[in-house]
Amino acid sequence: RGPYDISGAINFRNSRVEIATGILEFVGDKQMGFSVTLLNNGLSLNVAATSDSERVPLIEGRADIQGPDLESVSKFAEIFLEIPFAASMEASPSISLETKFSYHTETLKIHSLTMRSGNVAGTGSGEVSFSDSTNFDMAFALGRLDLDNLSDF
Repeated sequence: RGPYDISGAINFRNSRVEIATGILEFVGDKQMGFSVTLLNNGLSLNVAATSDSERVPLIEGRADIQGPDLESVSKFAEIFLEIPFAASMEASPSISLETKFSYHTETLKIHSLTMRSGNVAGTGSGEVSFSDSTNFDMAFALGRLDLDNLSDF
């Protein structure tokens, strides 16, 4: 059964968020594949995943973020976290992030993460536990980091 597509836009906390989502297929009552894209201030967040209640992990997928600058990322995060971020970052380079992840039993595992912003590139992995208290166990490696480019932030 499927596919099913839903698209539109919402005003969420005074910001317009465009949404394109789809349920790719249902297999019985236990398994499904889905994708979602959110667009805001030039930033694109894409997530595609599969879910199966009889499998470990429960959810497996990938996500990527593409943005014109770090300001688009901070504005997007502010919408959902309601925390103000640093001053203007309009002059910052474009940013991209790709990851493969899984989720099961209150644990989000980041199997691979690649990030690029201008001439800064890096990789990472780790996990976030959402049990009694939220715990982050992450590792990042940057090939190059020019702190002078961050001095205005």
